[in-house]
Amino acid sequence: MSISLPGFDNWLTERLEECADDSGERVDIYVARAVAAQMISDCERTHGASAGKLKARLSQSGLSGETVADGISSVLSDLRRLQALQSTGLADMSPEPAYSRLAFTAADALGAPAAAVVLVGADRQFVKGIHGFDSTSLPTHLDGLEESFDKYVVANGSLVRVDDARQHPLFKRYSVVTEGHVTAYLGVPLIDRAGNAVGALSVSDSAPRQWSPGHIQVLEDLAGVATLRIFAA
Repeated sequence: MSISLPGFDNWLTERLEECADDSGERVDIYVARAVAAQMISDCERTHGASAGKLKARLSQSGLSGETVADGISSVLSDLRRLQALQSTGLADMSPEPAYSRLAFTAADALGAPAAAVVLVGADRQFVKGIHGFDSTSLPTHLDGLEESFDKYVVANGSLVRVDDARQHPLFKRYSVVTEGHVTAYLGVPLIDRAGNAVGALSVSDSAPRQWSPGHIQVLEDLAGVATLRIFAA
């Protein structure tokens, strides 16, 4: 795939294509990775406080490399966010019927086989409500952060939509994807009034899905219900 860049003559363009080919990537992806690295470098230099979220968003896209863990970790470990999480009094507690009913409502409303209400700490998740997950997929997907979809919802503070994780540059490597437990995912953040994302309400399917604007709106409305309950105290 050829690409035109300002200042690149035919010789430079050919070398670019060769470098991309040596890396096993299309030229546009190769260039996008370089742009992502430069964006991170510039943001760290001029807007250090926001660099973590930029890294998190780029890592979700699969465009960043060694900065993935650093970007996610810096956001999840933010002191104000962790204080907001602790203030809920729900961390380290088992799933509760009220949140499991909410998960069931989300799954039923979107016609999805599974859903969860999850709070995300600095290095692990806390399942507050769950519907549809079996014992083989629960430990990896919902307890730990290594193969978590929800951590990206929290790190980005915004919707994460995956229609087919098998085609996603980052998620396709997750064992829950390769083993067929999760193929489609839709998650929205649970955010307090100060803007701290502490968790996610999500639905998932073992088959590919085209999540519609209606699906997103319903899930956001239900996330609002969950947020009111979580921060009621």
